[in-house]
Amino acid sequence: YTIAYMKKRSILIILAILVIAVIVFLISSRKTQHFMDASITTPDSAIKTFIEVMVPHHQEAVRTSEQVLADKTSENFDLRLVSGRIVDAQTFEIIQMLSWYEEWFKVDFDLSGISHTKHYMPMMNTAGLTGVELEKAYAKGMIKHHEMGVEMAKELLAAFDAFDEGRDIDSGDLVIHES
Repeated sequence: YTIAYMKKRSILIILAILVIAVIVFLISSRKTQHFMDASITTPDSAIKTFIEVMVPHHQEAVRTSEQVLADKTSENFDLRLVSGRIVDAQTFEIIQMLSWYEEWFKVDFDLSGISHTKHYMPMMNTAGLTGVELEKAYAKGMIKHHEMGVEMAKELLAAFDAFDEGRDIDSGDLVIHES
């Protein structure tokens, strides 16, 4: 074999490995970003799963927001203001979802989150951070966090479309709390 052939072959092997790595990444990231799976076969199971995912999702937002509020080295007033609003709004929404869950499914919601870990994977890593490092990680994390919340809501709506039935959203059962 010539040196040119060997270089060309090495480049092709590297490209093939990169393509495989990208495909594996896309497949694995797709699995962790979607909460709807084959076990969801009815509109009620879609709503139940959505709440089981959204409660820990909101709890994570509240927990990290409280971390920002508790950090005495954080000086960003606007970020602290947003953090307080997130705590208020998402605490309200957690209470509302727990009430719906217990009313609609006649079971208590497991607040430990143990039964919901198959659906929700935390996405904000702020443990041990303070000051500017915490502020940056929190801001970046909240953007990703809320984008994922929107995606989960879209998946729920898509599931309703697929079932071609569902709860009457215009009935007043669904209340959106804005801060």
